[in-house]
Amino acid sequence: VWRAAHPGATSDAEPKAWEDPGEWQPNLRGQRLEGDELAGLFNLVESWVLSTHPVPRGEPFWWVRDTAIREMLRYRLELGQLGQGCWICGALDVKPVRLGSLAWPFHWRAAICEACDGAHAEDGGRWPGLPPHHLLTDNIRAWAARRPAHPEPHYG
Repeated sequence: VWRAAHPGATSDAEPKAWEDPGEWQPNLRGQRLEGDELAGLFNLVESWVLSTHPVPRGEPFWWVRDTAIREMLRYRLELGQLGQGCWICGALDVKPVRLGSLAWPFHWRAAICEACDGAHAEDGGRWPGLPPHHLLTDNIRAWAARRPAHPEPHYG
């Protein structure tokens, strides 16, 4: 139990209870997240960062919010496998090889059937940088909407 500490709080502020951490403990190995689940968590964190009030330049810690926003706009979202069928026609009889893309801001892969692969090769075989819109969830679309068209280069 802790007491809420904020400007104007008194010693009789209402006690708040921490949530039970369950199985969590410090230094546990991380768990890989992809797609909709990852986008949902990113949306939660990014919404919080964007809701914080800017601190005027020159004040203590003025740079923290700006740095957080700049960095959150640089990372990529790992979508993993998108859909079970062919990404072009939706057929479930797909080739065992998956096609993938590492184009910014997504890393993703999808399946293709023999018929579409042949037709796609005749059209020049260009693999799209962005995943087909119909394979994206609402969380992924919301995350993508905050990304600039061309990110700043990341040299770190």
